[in-house]
Amino acid sequence: MRKVIGPGGVSSNVTIPRSGKKKYAIIKCAGCGRLQLVLATAKSHTCSYCNKRINLKSPMSGAISFVSSPREALRTIMEIKRRGIL
Repeated sequence: MRKVIGPGGVSSNVTIPRSGKKKYAIIKCAGCGRLQLVLATAKSHTCSYCNKRINLKSPMSGAISFVSSPREALRTIMEIKRRGIL
């Protein structure tokens, strides 16, 4: 378990996966509705926009998509917004 500083200086306690292709999850904040990128193994995350604490009981909880890199996540988020899916 390691403390990781995310976007906006928000810290999260996460377990860093050693292998596997899908290391990141895209989630939607329950407070402000903004899309967030978190490590797939994170147990909780603090929204960098509204500071709401998001409890992720399992890696699959509330995940919109799983991606292998932050760059792929950016492309996925842009596509979700372009299509108006969420």
